Amino acid sequence: MTPTTTGSLGIVRLSRRGVLTSAAAVSVTAILAACGSKANDQATDTARAAPAKTTPAAGASSPAAAAGSPTTSSAASSAATAPATQPTIAAVASPVAGTPKKGGTLTYGLSADPPNLDPQVSKGAAAQTVKELVYNNLLRYWRGGKIQPDLAESYEMVDPQTFRFKLRSGVTWHDGSPFTADDVKFSYERILDPKTGADRRTALNTIDKVIVDDPLTVRFMLKQPDGAFIYNVALPAAGIVSKKFVEGGGNLDKTMMGTGPFKFDSREPGVKLTLVRNPSYFRSSLPYLDKVVFVPYPDDNTRANAMKGGTVNIIDYVPWKDMDFFAKSNDMQLVSASESAFMCLIYNTKQKPFDDPKVRRALGYAIDRQNVVDTVFFGRGSTITGGLLPSNSPAYETSLKNSYTYDPDKAKSLLKDAGYDPKTLPPLKLMSTSTYAFHQGVGEVTQAEFKKVGIATDLDLPEWATTVERGNKGDFQYRVHGLGMDSVDPDSLTTFFRTGSAYGQATGFADPEIDKLLSQGRAETDTGKRKDIYVQIEKRLLDAQPFTYLAWREQGEAIQKKLKGYEHFPGGLFSISALTLEETYLE
Repeated sequence: MTPTTTGSLGIVRLSRRGVLTSAAAVSVTAILAACGSKANDQATDTARAAPAKTTPAAGASSPAAAAGSPTTSSAASSAATAPATQPTIAAVASPVAGTPKKGGTLTYGLSADPPNLDPQVSKGAAAQTVKELVYNNLLRYWRGGKIQPDLAESYEMVDPQTFRFKLRSGVTWHDGSPFTADDVKFSYERILDPKTGADRRTALNTIDKVIVDDPLTVRFMLKQPDGAFIYNVALPAAGIVSKKFVEGGGNLDKTMMGTGPFKFDSREPGVKLTLVRNPSYFRSSLPYLDKVVFVPYPDDNTRANAMKGGTVNIIDYVPWKDMDFFAKSNDMQLVSASESAFMCLIYNTKQKPFDDPKVRRALGYAIDRQNVVDTVFFGRGSTITGGLLPSNSPAYETSLKNSYTYDPDKAKSLLKDAGYDPKTLPPLKLMSTSTYAFHQGVGEVTQAEFKKVGIATDLDLPEWATTVERGNKGDFQYRVHGLGMDSVDPDSLTTFFRTGSAYGQATGFADPEIDKLLSQGRAETDTGKRKDIYVQIEKRLLDAQPFTYLAWREQGEAIQKKLKGYEHFPGGLFSISALTLEETYLE
């Protein structure tokens, strides 16, 4: 298949079959369209993310509507109709409506004080919100869950296991030093170093080596074809860091050195963190804002009241009890989406009684999930009784629904089969957190539900930073957690369940058969066969039950209507919605 470009911007569409073709077709080339100017450098692809179900942010419009439908040649159009999971990328104009106003300070009410600042080490959505305004990736997710160029202006697939990226020229770090391919090589080698504790290490473990061809060209040599590679490259946790800064002793946990629209200015832990406009940002004329000040409001009521009182312009994690208020407000707005994040119980399989899958399965039947949705999320969610993949995933399997329904008798029977009597079983210790009321609420509902079948549970409620630290170390018996799927590509399961992943290390869960199937799923070119592989994985996970899935929750931010250009990203991408603050302005 020969790539075909159309128009001044150029459009290329590649099917998954085209990307993961046989080694005989090594002449296949994929070009990521780049706009040629720094302004309006918007390119998108069909990333197949779940659409937001609520009203979009003021000032934001559909990228497709803003740009018009791109024209493709017959060759490109034919490729686009084939089964695909690799990005289809096309250049479009900026979707921000109106005439942007420059200047001003935006105050963001965060749900937690960021536990760290390292872009490659994930410690929650609040921290990520800050990081993604300072750092860039080779590619990035953008409005509507699409993918566009970022530090890379183009890429080509040399063969199914080799990707070559051409980098933007003239990009500088916030200290004025030039960005080069050496920074990319250093960043990915740092991600792959187990000592870093990088969130994307497992997802990117198909990388064999990173080769610098010249200062603006870098090659990735993969161990095997990887249909999820481009999606993982676009996630913020694959952010590029400065080799010079890190090797010079810079502490990425304490300060920040990026190429992004905003620069780190100052931080008062627990009080505020301030970013200022980067006047040398490679997207000319952006950002519009002079400053973004992040103020932590861990208490839900205090955060919501700060929004209602006009102390802040935007808040994350809108309390579910307040969503109707913001949705009906005259001067404020709720921006949210369904199937954004899921709540679950995670078991430490290194500790008794959770070393026995029968016990884990028993608890899966001992909880009425609808009580979680109604009590904690005020009905703004849906139960998960089957597999974890969301309903818009190409590998979603309806027949798995109702694998775990509320069945107290079955829960007791499984405990008995495992050799445990609920009456004599020592109290289980469930870690949640006092920082997020919904985390604590899920813990309390779980405690009450288990009590109905005779299982005693003690709640352990540290603040969020301690919860994250203990969770990463595996210092818990079992825990409540809220997580998001990186994308609807089923390879997202790798993040949670592959042996050696951050979650696998914390919980001790390992299954060689699941590892094998995950590898097969990445490399498979046929959409139907690929789905079959992931259905096998989902069935095996339901039986092993390292996580007990509880519910999808609606997730959203509240914004002032005078805040223009902000957009809530769909599905599990909700946590990177703050990327659009580079195009946000205050009327």
